[in-house]
Amino acid sequence: DSGNCHSSPALYAGYIKKNTYAIHTRHHQNLKTAFPPHLDKPSSCYNISMIDAHCHLNFHSFENDLDQVIQNARQVGIRKIINVGTQVSSSQLAVDLAEKYDDLYASIAIHPHHADKINSGQTSPQNWLNQLQKLATHPKVVSIGECGLDYFSYKSNGIVEPKIQKEIFLAHLHLASKFKLPLQIHTRV
Repeated sequence: DSGNCHSSPALYAGYIKKNTYAIHTRHHQNLKTAFPPHLDKPSSCYNISMIDAHCHLNFHSFENDLDQVIQNARQVGIRKIINVGTQVSSSQLAVDLAEKYDDLYASIAIHPHHADKINSGQTSPQNWLNQLQKLATHPKVVSIGECGLDYFSYKSNGIVEPKIQKEIFLAHLHLASKFKLPLQIHTRV
């Protein structure tokens, strides 16, 4: 019976991954799904805690219901959340949210699809790196990422020149090494 505390923890974890706040889901609407009544307080049934190691609560789609999304996550056993930046601005917002919520942490970086936009409106080519270095000193920054290489062509963006992606990725590797932080690497096969 999947409706009580004697259900398999693996089935429960599969249910979470498919239907509610998950370890890493690409479907923002799933993050907002309330946990079903027949699994009222699942984390207390199995006495488990989870860490969401990669989410984007700093994206615009969560502006109006961020508090509710975080509350939903807590209710299903998510105890820590690592909010991931993809640009300097979203990295800064990840840090700002980490300051606001005790259980949120930040990962900071430039996503490979933004690698060709890092200097738009900035005064120098290294300004983005200086800004990330400053953010990396924050005590709630726990990793460098989401960085990496991605040669998938999006309609809105196309493919960022591989040479630029590689240069930006190498800068992230040096940044992680300098601050002794792990990397969250974006990969697409």
